Amino acid sequence: EKEIDPDEEMLEYGFDSISFTSFSYTLNEKFDLETDPSLFFDYPTVNRLVRYLIGEYRDKLTAYDTDTAGYPENSVPDDMQKPCENEKEIIEI
Repeated sequence: EKEIDPDEEMLEYGFDSISFTSFSYTLNEKFDLETDPSLFFDYPTVNRLVRYLIGEYRDKLTAYDTDTAGYPENSVPDDMQKPCENEKEIIEI
């Protein structure tokens, strides 16, 4: 089992438009979000995706993880490369 580098583009792990569609559907169903597959091309790494999701969907995600409390409310943090502690929990859907 390979460990995921949160700063590596998800395409490097074999994701493609079909798997991004499935992943988007899973995120939407599990967390009651409104994402689409293009999101993964705009935020291609786990860190960047998690930061975006926390910025946009803080209220919905805090129901699952209280660690989101340290991020600015309703905004995507400027420092997209700063490690994020929540990426493993979202990947383990």
